[in-house]
Amino acid sequence: MTDMSGMGGGTAAGDRTLCRCGADLTILEASWGCTDCGGDCCPECAFWLESTVYCPGCTDRLLAA
Repeated sequence: MTDMSGMGGGTAAGDRTLCRCGADLTILEASWGCTDCGGDCCPECAFWLESTVYCPGCTDRLLAA
Protein backbone atom coordinates (compact mmCIF):
# COMPACT_ATOMS: atom_id res chain seq x y z
CA MET A 1 0.00 0.00 0.00
CA THR A 2 1.06 3.65 0.25
CA ASP A 3 3.69 5.00 2.65
CA MET A 4 1.62 6.52 5.44
CA SER A 5 4.37 8.45 7.26
CA GLY A 6 4.99 12.15 7.45
CA MET A 7 1.65 13.69 8.48
CA GLY A 8 1.98 17.17 9.94
CA GLY A 9 0.32 18.35 13.12
CA GLY A 10 2.57 17.03 15.88
CA THR A 11 5.59 14.96 16.65
CA ALA A 12 4.70 12.39 19.30
CA ALA A 13 3.51 8.95 18.20
CA GLY A 14 0.12 9.46 19.89
CA ASP A 15 -0.61 12.85 18.32
CA ARG A 16 -3.75 13.04 16.22
CA THR A 17 -5.02 15.35 13.53
CA LEU A 18 -8.19 15.58 11.45
CA CYS A 19 -8.60 15.21 7.71
CA ARG A 20 -10.82 17.75 5.97
CA CYS A 21 -13.52 15.02 5.90
CA GLY A 22 -13.40 14.86 9.71
CA ALA A 23 -11.64 11.48 10.01
CA ASP A 24 -9.29 11.19 12.96
CA LEU A 25 -5.76 10.32 11.81
CA THR A 26 -2.72 9.44 13.88
CA ILE A 27 0.59 11.13 13.20
CA LEU A 28 1.70 7.94 11.43
CA GLU A 29 -0.99 8.32 8.77
CA ALA A 30 -0.59 10.81 5.95
CA SER A 31 -3.19 12.39 3.78
CA TRP A 32 -3.16 11.33 0.14
CA GLY A 33 -3.30 13.70 -2.78
CA CYS A 34 -6.08 13.61 -5.34
CA THR A 35 -4.67 12.88 -8.78
CA ASP A 36 -7.12 15.26 -10.46
CA CYS A 37 -7.25 18.39 -8.25
CA GLY A 38 -4.24 17.78 -5.97
CA GLY A 39 -6.34 18.25 -2.84
CA ASP A 40 -5.66 16.19 0.27
CA CYS A 41 -7.78 13.17 1.12
CA CYS A 42 -7.29 10.44 3.70
CA PRO A 43 -7.78 6.67 3.54
CA GLU A 44 -11.32 7.21 4.89
CA CYS A 45 -12.52 9.55 2.12
CA ALA A 46 -10.23 8.72 -0.81
CA PHE A 47 -11.49 6.65 -3.73
CA TRP A 48 -9.34 4.34 -5.85
CA LEU A 49 -10.35 4.27 -9.51
CA GLU A 50 -8.14 2.43 -11.96
CA SER A 51 -5.18 2.43 -9.52
CA THR A 52 -5.47 6.19 -8.99
CA VAL A 53 -6.54 8.13 -5.88
CA TYR A 54 -9.33 10.72 -6.13
CA CYS A 55 -10.99 12.92 -3.52
CA PRO A 56 -14.78 12.61 -3.06
CA GLY A 57 -15.54 15.72 -5.15
CA CYS A 58 -13.46 14.63 -8.14
CA THR A 59 -14.85 11.09 -7.89
CA ASP A 60 -18.40 12.43 -8.08
CA ARG A 61 -17.49 14.59 -11.09
CA LEU A 62 -15.69 11.76 -12.90
CA LEU A 63 -18.48 9.23 -12.35
CA ALA A 64 -21.17 11.72 -13.41
CA ALA A 65 -19.45 12.34 -16.76
